[in-house]
Amino acid sequence: MALGSLGILTKINLQNRPRYKLKEQIWLCSLKDIFSNIDQWKHQHRHIEFWAFLHADQVMLKTLDETDEILQSRKESWPSEDSLLMLCSELTRLLPSTNPYLQKLLGVFVKPTCFVDWSSQIFPTPRNTRFNEMEYQIPVELGLQCLEEVLHCLRQHRVPMFFPIEFRYVKADESGSVHFISGIQFQFLSINFISRIITSFLI
Repeated sequence: MALGSLGILTKINLQNRPRYKLKEQIWLCSLKDIFSNIDQWKHQHRHIEFWAFLHADQVMLKTLDETDEILQSRKESWPSEDSLLMLCSELTRLLPSTNPYLQKLLGVFVKPTCFVDWSSQIFPTPRNTRFNEMEYQIPVELGLQCLEEVLHCLRQHRVPMFFPIEFRYVKADESGSVHFISGIQFQFLSINFISRIITSFLI
């Protein structure tokens, strides 16, 4: 337990702003286009991130931008994203050889979507599937190179991981812009095993 958790707050100042709407767009994009254009795209959107899969040439790209457009709230789909994620992860655990084929079906499972809603509804992402997550902060100029090495290493070791690797930008601090790369794997994989592989590139 951190000592800070024992502190007592007597006064808090919050910098608030009126509520605002966000436009969320998700679509498939080739990994080649990501490497060619992400440095330009990150300046064109309020938020941008993508999810890269070990055995797919395409990634899921997501952008968020402030907007005054009319509300177009998310609609529940069937089967849900969580259900598909659970099914594919379980199949990968039981039959690792199916992983490359399942990931190549992204074009079937993932369709372009566009939603507009209040930020409080857009920012949270429902995720009922249990998983372990590791997150690393990478200097912005090394982010894509690190992602490439991590993908290569996981493929080389034939890690049966269906969960994608999340790559997103965060706002710069005094030391400059940074990337966050999250090595995400399903609960059935050993977090320590994946950690040893990934950290060999980051230490």
